[in-house]
Amino acid sequence: MAERILTGKQDKIDPEEKKRLKEERLAARFKYENNEVNNPKARNKYELIFPDLEDSYMNAKYENFIKKANDIWDEFTTGAKGKKKAAEQIA
Repeated sequence: MAERILTGKQDKIDPEEKKRLKEERLAARFKYENNEVNNPKARNKYELIFPDLEDSYMNAKYENFIKKANDIWDEFTTGAKGKKKAAEQIA
């Protein structure tokens, strides 16, 4: 019984905490990538594929690509049923 209790099972994280952790990790990732892009010694490591452009048309075009990629990834990982369920929860 004690062995079953100590299997390393973790408690579930509430959705708000999970969202906060995800945002923190993304911020840390973007900070690291931006530092690498701006670092002359590491210039060949990273290249921005979604540049910060002043052109609003190109920004909208890139945003559309990113949104579609996220939709495809969500459908791939959760399936169509998961996507419908998530849309119902938002509405």
